[in-house]
Amino acid sequence: AQRREVTEVLDQFTAVYFLDSTILSLPATLREVFQGVGGYASCAALKIQLLFDYLSGNISHMSFAAARKTDQAYQDHLPHVQPGNLLIQDLGIFNLRTLQAVVDQLAYFLTRWQQGVHVYLASVPDQALDMLSFLRQQGSEGQEYAVLVGTTAKLPCRMVCVRLPAAVVAQRRRRAKADAKRRGKPITKRKLDLLAWNVFLTNATAAQLSLRQILVCYSLRWQVELIFKLWKSQ
Repeated sequence: AQRREVTEVLDQFTAVYFLDSTILSLPATLREVFQGVGGYASCAALKIQLLFDYLSGNISHMSFAAARKTDQAYQDHLPHVQPGNLLIQDLGIFNLRTLQAVVDQLAYFLTRWQQGVHVYLASVPDQALDMLSFLRQQGSEGQEYAVLVGTTAKLPCRMVCVRLPAAVVAQRRRRAKADAKRRGKPITKRKLDLLAWNVFLTNATAAQLSLRQILVCYSLRWQVELIFKLWKSQ
């Protein structure tokens, strides 16, 4: 039943893309070509950016770069985004200019909010929210708001806030601490506290994607993770 519901929701879009990346360690002899990042087994590593079309089940685009290249600078997927498409992307690729380009293409995006990016209620556009204080005021049920995102971009979005179960929060915090340790970078208490919520941003209307549908659609990203897992196991 859920699969049928998802299909009915997503069929309104001309394509539904999942954008994500993964890193593969390489032999150290390739470090001059594919420079790695701290915390991985090798000083050489490859970053794969993957654009997967959920509706057709096809890989629409792949690109390869040194693992050290930041996800935020990635824009090779933009030529593939057409009017009426829905782009669901990993948090690591969050970039307001890229999201604006999706809007300019008359397409739609769904992403999680990146900590540190300023958010303004559309009704109070001159005062950025203290997100932690704001989220702590939310009830246990999901809430949504019309917002502007970015100090200068002021990108109009729907913001959907969902408080997570305690077990999920604990798991996210363990992973965040482990990742910070691997990278040799400290993680603040505020960042850990913010992991108690999922905050989604989209330019799709409530009629196109309800709060529940946003949660279901974003969870479909696991299919891309399965592709990465298959590649690495081979």
